Amino acid sequence: MKLRDYLIENFMTQAEFAEKIGTKQPVIHKYMYEKTTPSPSLMKKIFEITKGKVRPRDFPSRFKNGKVAKN
Repeated sequence: MKLRDYLIENFMTQAEFAEKIGTKQPVIHKYMYEKTTPSPSLMKKIFEITKGKVRPRDFPSRFKNGKVAKN
């Protein structure tokens, strides 16, 4: 499930979700609109907070041609 869909389904704002995972609202906005990808530690927190509904594979790949993509 996409993060955006999770927030809508759970009537949660970007700011509320950011607080739950220990970051700021603009960061969540970037994740939702695929401007950047969460770090592995934040990806784990997102997975845990959403009870597995938002998984790492729901974000765009951080890799391109075997290298970490620049955001």
